[in-house]
Amino acid sequence: MTKLFLIDDHPIVREGLRAFLELSEDLEVVAEAGSMEEARAALKLHTADIFLLDIQLGEDLKQQNGLRLIPEIKQAQPNAKIIILSSFIDEDFVRDAMRLGVQGFLSKHAGPKALRDAIYAALRGELPLDDKAVKVLAEQQIDLLASVSKREREVIALVAEGLSNKAIAKELNITEKTVKAHLTNIFSKLGLKDRLQLALYAKDRHL
Repeated sequence: MTKLFLIDDHPIVREGLRAFLELSEDLEVVAEAGSMEEARAALKLHTADIFLLDIQLGEDLKQQNGLRLIPEIKQAQPNAKIIILSSFIDEDFVRDAMRLGVQGFLSKHAGPKALRDAIYAALRGELPLDDKAVKVLAEQQIDLLASVSKREREVIALVAEGLSNKAIAKELNITEKTVKAHLTNIFSKLGLKDRLQLALYAKDRHL
């Protein structure tokens, strides 16, 4: 049984979500919250596999921004997955949510079936995203790639081929120290952590 935790400031929305989701025999809503304060209190009492989190949890979005709950949820329940379910598909919100490590981002207009499919996709380790969220992230990646120099692209291509730093240095006629410096810059520019992520990134984008 997959346990769900609903965080949305509209009772009617929560009621509708609960009614629909519990039509599936393997989904159970174990907790609800209508504000950040309620969410924090319920987080101490309930564990869940999936959190469905709205961004705006009150009239004042600056003070009641649901994204601020993400680190707290992750600290309390590190194995739980978080799907943003919001009417806001703003570039900054999408980027902030992905940076904070959510497992999905859907519009409230996506439809019930899309939400249920997103839950199952997140459980499989996939990243369900609204079409607009995909577009925002794609544009972000284009911007990031624009900051990568020609030489850095050469290094990326060789990493994708599986070459070591020593082999890359020989291929490009530079020192290993220079290769390491390029890699440090590349990781920083693209928001990646290691060579494996870089290799996968390069292959996905045919660099």
